[in-house]
Amino acid sequence: MTRIGKVVAAVTVWAAVSYSRARGFDFKEYLRHLRRQGAKDASVLIVDVGITKFLASGYTALAADFSYLKAVQYFGNRETSTSCYPQLADLLQVTVSLDPHFRSAYRFAADAIPCNDGKEWRYGDRARDLLVQATEVFPDNWQLRLRLGYIYESLLHEYRKAAIQFAEGAKRPGAPPYFGPLAARLLAAKGDTAGAIVVTKALLRDVDDDKAKRKLQLRLNQLYIDRDLHVINAAIAVFNERSGSPPTSLEELVTAGLLPAIPADPLGGQYQYDAALAKASSRNFSGTFSVYLE
Repeated sequence: MTRIGKVVAAVTVWAAVSYSRARGFDFKEYLRHLRRQGAKDASVLIVDVGITKFLASGYTALAADFSYLKAVQYFGNRETSTSCYPQLADLLQVTVSLDPHFRSAYRFAADAIPCNDGKEWRYGDRARDLLVQATEVFPDNWQLRLRLGYIYESLLHEYRKAAIQFAEGAKRPGAPPYFGPLAARLLAAKGDTAGAIVVTKALLRDVDDDKAKRKLQLRLNQLYIDRDLHVINAAIAVFNERSGSPPTSLEELVTAGLLPAIPADPLGGQYQYDAALAKASSRNFSGTFSVYLE
């Protein structure tokens, strides 16, 4: 079906079902709806969950499979990657609304919906909402709790909620041994880069989709940078306090015995040092992650 055909079909569906609900159909409002959604190929297939269920009556599992495939195709589209896949959460919400036990859709939602646009991570709240639903449907699935805890911790900075998910996950069959200690650390701290690294590495081992894996690897490298810069800048502060002036280079920190070596930037090259500001930085990552206490 051509794009025009899809639009015509979607408008027809919207009009027919709206009429059947005695709501009436406003064509101009429907077009405004598509524009608000940033209408792409996927948008004409995201009309309304209720409408989709109505049309799929008796074939909801098939419709859920179709919606999931559309989500995967949408995620693989290079054009939508530059805009952080604004409709991916909608497609996956339709999928799990049609089939609440679609476990792969929840896992894919957690791995693919969060997106870094070069300035910040976006759509963590949409991924959270789907994962909250997932843990209600699959309360004993520790992998889903791992993902939800990761979103709370690393993307939303809600550490207590992350700790609750890790603590609950620790009770589930087959849960990894680090769950319990990680929950305790998060409850005791405002934020824990080392804990975030542990969780992100665990997710990398558990993710199947290559593109989602690359996103997580980027996140892991940024966390490594966050950790390295914290250690280097702490050493600079100690050097300054001892000598009364900051080092002229990072190598002086090694000579002074404050660092065993200067780590390489995991995203390529070496860390930069501004002697005037007495601060190390990365040219590949503009700043360390902010830490918030809920």
